[in-house]
Amino acid sequence: MRGHPSLLLGLPLLLTVVACGSQTVSSEDPVPSDGEAAFGESYRVAYPVGAYEHEFSGEADVVYTVEDVSSPEPGRVDFTLEVEVPQLGRVLGFGDLRVVCEAGGTEADARGEDRPGETEAGTHSFPLWCEVPEETGSLRIVVDDGNEEMVFAGPVG
Repeated sequence: MRGHPSLLLGLPLLLTVVACGSQTVSSEDPVPSDGEAAFGESYRVAYPVGAYEHEFSGEADVVYTVEDVSSPEPGRVDFTLEVEVPQLGRVLGFGDLRVVCEAGGTEADARGEDRPGETEAGTHSFPLWCEVPEETGSLRIVVDDGNEEMVFAGPVG
C-alpha cells in the first residue's frame, strides 16, 4: 500500500498534539472546596460518646447548620443556628461557642435571646442576629465550638 510520505511524517506530530490536548484541564472540572459551606448546608463534628473520658465509647456527629439568613432592616442580618445533638450520654456544653458575622471587612459577634448554654440530645434552633454594614449582600458566618471552626457563607436572602 502506498501512502503519501508527507502524511506519514505528519502523523506522529498530530498524535502528539492530540495527546497533549487531552491532558488540559477544562473549566468543568470540580473546583476544590475552600472549607466553606453554603447557608443551609451542614457541618458534622465528631464528639465522644460517654459522660466521662474513661467511659468514652466511640463518637457521634453533632450537626451544625446556619439557615434562614435574611436582612429585616439595613445594618442587621438575622439567621438560625440549628444544632442536632445525638445521644452522647451527657449534655453538650456550648460555653466555648462563638458565632461571628463577617461582612464588608468587619466582624461582629452574633447576639440572640436564647443563647445555648448546654443541650440534651435533640434538634435545637437558636435565632441569632448580627450588626453588619448597610447594603450587605453576602456574608460569612463563623461558628467556633471551641474544637472546630465552621464557616458558612452566602448571599443574604
